[in-house]
Amino acid sequence: MAKKAKPEYPFGQFLKLLREKKGVSLLDVEKATGMSNAYLSQLETGARRRLPPPDRLKLLANYYNVSVKELLAMAGYYEPKEIKETFEERTNKAFLHVISDPQFSTGPRIDPKEISLDVKRFVLEMYAYNVKKSSFLVTPQAAGTVVEKNIVKTLRWKTEEAIRDTYKSGAKTYIRYRVRVTCTETEGELDEEKFYFEGAKLGTEKIIQTATGEGVYEENAANSHGYEAFLLIKATDIAVRNALPKIKGANWASIVRPSWGDEI
Repeated sequence: MAKKAKPEYPFGQFLKLLREKKGVSLLDVEKATGMSNAYLSQLETGARRRLPPPDRLKLLANYYNVSVKELLAMAGYYEPKEIKETFEERTNKAFLHVISDPQFSTGPRIDPKEISLDVKRFVLEMYAYNVKKSSFLVTPQAAGTVVEKNIVKTLRWKTEEAIRDTYKSGAKTYIRYRVRVTCTETEGELDEEKFYFEGAKLGTEKIIQTATGEGVYEENAANSHGYEAFLLIKATDIAVRNALPKIKGANWASIVRPSWGDEI
């Protein structure tokens, strides 16, 4: 009598797919996570069908650039519809924010399609680290420019403060970022020998008005699984959005668009 085939194990198949997509071996995963390649192999083949404990789930999710919820969904603990946005989608949106930051207004642009998700994560981590250390945006950066009758108006914003804290609510721990920015509008004479986006004629630019804005964004620590650039970037966008309406005159809120669309 023929043996019954074992039912498919979606969680293991998903792990194998992630590993192959990353182009690594079981030994590579072992070195990165500390889990034995034998254990990892058993998970992939379905020989071991018990769900890994939370700490190992987080390690696997972090290594494969997915969220813990995505892993759990493949194990049958979440409905796919409960995942509003995959980790890859989130990373790509955050990366677009960083490479569009006015700090990088000169030089060649990075094509997001040409670099891996791991590289994007590294860039985001460096961005978050430096903003928190207040060494990144040391001077206000141009975020938008308009020309009216040979007058160049420029809006700049600067991250003044970025504070991280945590708190508990029930059995959950939340990570919270509070960001304060200053938006400054300047104007000066148009330099006919230059493109207007390079700024006003030297010696003619002066500050017209300033405004500050604050933004707060928090998330369940279990969902961020140690990767917090998203939280900082969202809090910064909220702060800029809150400051823009305070600048009178030019409708900067329609020119300087938040990086994350309308979801904040």
